[in-house]
Amino acid sequence: MRFEVENLEHNKTDGAHLPQDQMSPDCTPAAGGPNVQPTADPCREAAPMQADKPEALPCGEGESSIEEGPDEVESTAEKTPDRAACDTVDLSANPIDSDAESHAAKSSVTGARIPQVVEWLAPDDAPIPPELCNPGNTRSASALRRIWERFPSTAVSRWLLMVLLFLVLALGASLTALYLSVDAAELPPREVSFAGQQMTPTAYRWRVPVAGPVHRTLKKHTEDPLTLETVTMGHPDLKLPDDLDARLTLWDADRQIIFEGTPNDYQHFSFTENGSYHGELTLSQGVNGPAESFEPVGSYTYAFSFQLEAQPLVEISSGRQVGGSVIGIRVQGLLDENPPWLESELGDAIFVPLNGGWAAYLPVSAFQDAGDYTITVHAGDYVTTHTVTVSYRQTQDIYTFTADGTALAPYLGEPPRQVQKLFGIADPEAYWVNSGFIQPLSGRIVRNYEVLEHIDNVVDPALLADPLLAPLMAEINRIAPSRHSLNVTFQTRPGTEILCPADGRVVYTGTVNGGGRCIAVEHGCGLKSVFYLLANYKVKEGDYVSQGTLLGTTQGHTICEVWLNNVPLCPWEVWGGYGGLFF
Repeated sequence: MRFEVENLEHNKTDGAHLPQDQMSPDCTPAAGGPNVQPTADPCREAAPMQADKPEALPCGEGESSIEEGPDEVESTAEKTPDRAACDTVDLSANPIDSDAESHAAKSSVTGARIPQVVEWLAPDDAPIPPELCNPGNTRSASALRRIWERFPSTAVSRWLLMVLLFLVLALGASLTALYLSVDAAELPPREVSFAGQQMTPTAYRWRVPVAGPVHRTLKKHTEDPLTLETVTMGHPDLKLPDDLDARLTLWDADRQIIFEGTPNDYQHFSFTENGSYHGELTLSQGVNGPAESFEPVGSYTYAFSFQLEAQPLVEISSGRQVGGSVIGIRVQGLLDENPPWLESELGDAIFVPLNGGWAAYLPVSAFQDAGDYTITVHAGDYVTTHTVTVSYRQTQDIYTFTADGTALAPYLGEPPRQVQKLFGIADPEAYWVNSGFIQPLSGRIVRNYEVLEHIDNVVDPALLADPLLAPLMAEINRIAPSRHSLNVTFQTRPGTEILCPADGRVVYTGTVNGGGRCIAVEHGCGLKSVFYLLANYKVKEGDYVSQGTLLGTTQGHTICEVWLNNVPLCPWEVWGGYGGLFF
């Protein structure tokens, strides 16, 4: 709807615009004037003005008028006027505000009636406010002023609405694109293998986040179980992706559950007989507990079946060894409940349960002749033989003298009788497997493992080179004492702590011949740590101790030994965590 505001000089029908000579003193048209209508005095009938509004101007001095038809205009307080009655409005009669005056100045028309077009922003059938059509009501100026001020804000609102609508449509399009872009590539890793054979999910259902609370569900309906190739291991390997919860269930041919648990539980499981088996593996995330808001939530299912025709798998740690080391032997997939056993020229070893299989630790003596040796393992009806090559460990020669006191450092050759009695103890568990070993103390090394110590030998090059004295010096060196060290001797500050190098059980605390106060700890499978020349004990015989437990303190020198069965091992290899013990 539009209001046209125009110059009304040509409208002579309204007495408000008659010449002064046709006006009566009381502001009514003089008798005989053209189109005289009995109207109320617009000056006197005007509505009361508010205190902050300017007073109405006298008649004939810029007063607003509206072009009317032949009928009398009714009061706006009683009736809403017809739209045609307000086709033209004189804006110059009552100045609206400084903005109107500014607009008049921009039009370069001062004091004149200015043609204007004002659009009433409302539905076409909406009523027009009555005050717009009452030329005698000073509120008309305020109404026009409100329309004038409302016009730009309404246009901005419509513009903002269009922008908002555009943003909503753009956001919807973006969310739709994101939603459609989510596919199976967004799911967690699904690589799984059983007995070395890759498996794919037979079913899955995942709820994948798209944006904020918007998610997309991806699912795959259940398919027939996977048929794997023949499995030849009594304990098939199971490899799973990290950071997913897993649960495995195995059935025999009669659908009787033979295993149900987590991957950690499965490490201690082995099949006991060959035959047909079925399995179901479930990998999940966020199902059994809260997940990150940006992570998919759901699960994979792997259904499979296989035929088990297992034979034991026998492995050894290394085919080459040196004296004072250990050969590790592992047997996996043994269906017989009886433990395997071995026979070898190198000695004996017992098998203990380990990670769903069996393990044995065979020591190689420092005095073992170099050469090839066989190890035959019997696992049920299965027999296998492995060959190991043994080499000498390099021996270090040192020279000590009584005169300077270097030969007076404590020495222990043959193990004391009390310690030899401990060699038959072998707990049926490898306590060190989980935590390993640490070095039990520190200090200055006086005598190392596999050292040949020469005492009071003649080492002067001049004497040895003299033609006359050389034979005598050689005979003196031949008969001079020497000793072979198969342990490590430390010189320490008195009171230095001795820590337990690995988990185990204290099997001896007491005094031994030539070794003073002694402590021995059994670490399982016949592996022992023995310490001599202690100042005191902090544990007692029979205690189970963990790695790092305080065993006692030193009084100046301490001799450390590591024994497997009745063979002394190199302590540095054991403390360092390498060799067959950690196979």
